Amino acid sequence: MEIVHHRKNLGDLLRFEPAPWKADAKCQKMGTEHFFAKEDGGYKTVMAKAICSACPVKAECLDYAMRNIEVGVWGGTTSAERERTRDEYLARKAQA
Repeated sequence: MEIVHHRKNLGDLLRFEPAPWKADAKCQKMGTEHFFAKEDGGYKTVMAKAICSACPVKAECLDYAMRNIEVGVWGGTTSAERERTRDEYLARKAQA
């Protein structure tokens, strides 16, 4: 199975990428209401980020969200935060 390393087009989102690290995520058995709430810095977003801060797979989660254009809080960041830093992040990953 081919893993897509950078998704630019909507059609790229139809490809499946395995994420075995999700089994170890702190949010795995939690409801989604905090992670997909309005990203305005309100209580739910703050709570989601707090959960992410103690997560053992935070880095893997952030990487996945950056490459897959995810919506909501992933890896301790909001969609807007990732959007602002995505190009720079992917450029650094490509150089590594």
